[in-house]
Amino acid sequence: MIKRLVCTLFTVVVIFLMRERDAGADDRTFVALRDNHIQRQEAVLGYLAGAAGVSLAGGAALLLWEPPIFRGQPKELRTSFAMMNLIYGVANTAFVIANFAGISSQPDTITNARLLGWDRARQGRALAMNTGLDMIYITLGFTLWATDTRSIVRGMGLGLALQGALLAGFDGAGAMLMTH
Repeated sequence: MIKRLVCTLFTVVVIFLMRERDAGADDRTFVALRDNHIQRQEAVLGYLAGAAGVSLAGGAALLLWEPPIFRGQPKELRTSFAMMNLIYGVANTAFVIANFAGISSQPDTITNARLLGWDRARQGRALAMNTGLDMIYITLGFTLWATDTRSIVRGMGLGLALQGALLAGFDGAGAMLMTH
């Protein structure tokens, strides 16, 4: 009887220890998946930060310098194109800063696999929908550039199309990273 009790107690202790070990492994796996999710977001935001930097630098340079591609074009075309780049550069920079601030709280708010899956799916859907909107930016921008006779509108259209292409890269890559 005592032998059977000791064997049963031993079995219970072993099972308990195995469950604890497995729970620790599950926790480590979840933390690794959450950290990977956060790193993916940081990588996508890094792309947008780079695009914002290019927009700001390019817009500022175009206000000061006339590259060969703009020679023979009205100054308003180059100036409005430069201003669109500066506006989008500022907007994208603000978006990156706000999102990096939000990422820092994710280890505290994404506390289980269900929340992690929900966040990845939500971000993936939002980025995929934004990619569709970016196609509208590109189409509208090229339409303005190609059909309007006013130089200022043509420059704005060109800026809109370029920013739409940069954002399509950001949103498309982000959607793929969040869902795969």
